Amino acid sequence: LSGVSRPVQRGGFPTWKAAQLARQRYEHNRTTEPDFCDLGYVCCRKNSMPYGPNFYKKPYRRLLKKYRLPKIDWRKLRNSNATILANERVSMKAISKNLGHSSADFTNTVYVEHQPLVYDVRRPMEEMNNCIMRLFLCP
Repeated sequence: LSGVSRPVQRGGFPTWKAAQLARQRYEHNRTTEPDFCDLGYVCCRKNSMPYGPNFYKKPYRRLLKKYRLPKIDWRKLRNSNATILANERVSMKAISKNLGHSSADFTNTVYVEHQPLVYDVRRPMEEMNNCIMRLFLCP
């Protein structure tokens, strides 16, 4: 990770550190786990298999319950994330890349809400980010 800028998420775990620890865990598992099948995933289970699409559901439900939030579709959080980042003046290109889009215009048109936020979801989003990071860091 040398030579790479190291962004830190506000109130959360530094993203570069999470990636670095995930890579270290990957290398450790690759050399010590007998059933390890190298599929190229860095953020994966001990045997290198990718996480399933539902691996986040229990921590997500706990987070909603803890903050007494209504059930929010997971995908809508992508829109909220993009909108919050845009409101914080993060470049649209960076937001687009973060979401895996090839076009900043697409992200701006489809994902960023251009009306005022109804409620501020930053703290619950930070808490959820920390919860997800713990999932990746504690296999």
